[in-house]
Amino acid sequence: MIKIHHAGANPARQQLATEERNFAAVAAACAAALAPERDPPADRPFLQACAAYLLSAGRRASDRDAAHAAVLAGSADAGDAAPVALRAALESGVAAHRAALAQLDRSLAGLSGGAAEAGPGLAEALGRFLASLSALPAARRHALNERIEAGYGIAEWRRTALVDADAILEERELHERVADCLPDGVSLAAAELGTQTMWRSPGAQIRPPAG
Repeated sequence: MIKIHHAGANPARQQLATEERNFAAVAAACAAALAPERDPPADRPFLQACAAYLLSAGRRASDRDAAHAAVLAGSADAGDAAPVALRAALESGVAAHRAALAQLDRSLAGLSGGAAEAGPGLAEALGRFLASLSALPAARRHALNERIEAGYGIAEWRRTALVDADAILEERELHERVADCLPDGVSLAAAELGTQTMWRSPGAQIRPPAG
């Protein structure tokens, strides 16, 4: 997910900035709830709410990164070393992110279907998804932000923002669902993607949910 600086008066930028803050807060709350030292472990409804939010917002973020890569591919300096490296990093990050989203989607669908193993599977899938958020290195993210600030016009924003009324409403509803079932000791405090809170490797021990 690309951080949007200086939202200003652009409604699309304002919405993206809001969604990024909410996404980071939900991801951090989910990571805290999955911590192996947490006692008691997070309950299943909270993890389901987190998964639903992260799936929805994560898909849009992945689609935006793919759109940014497409803009880079069509830019005047597309063949230069820096844009080539940035586009490759974006495409690699999108692939990793979508693979983690697919696993999370399968686990959430299994839980909805009543599979006996779906609870622990959802916790593991959430852990893998959180780990995938670091797929685009900070230096590449900064480089893309610089390009957005310096060179994006109306056409580029239309191609990459992917903001509409339905998406805004869905994001708000799913975020409220997470807020309504926060476990004790877990909050939706401001957070930054890629911080240590979310750097949990796919193989790290994760406690299964309660209930």
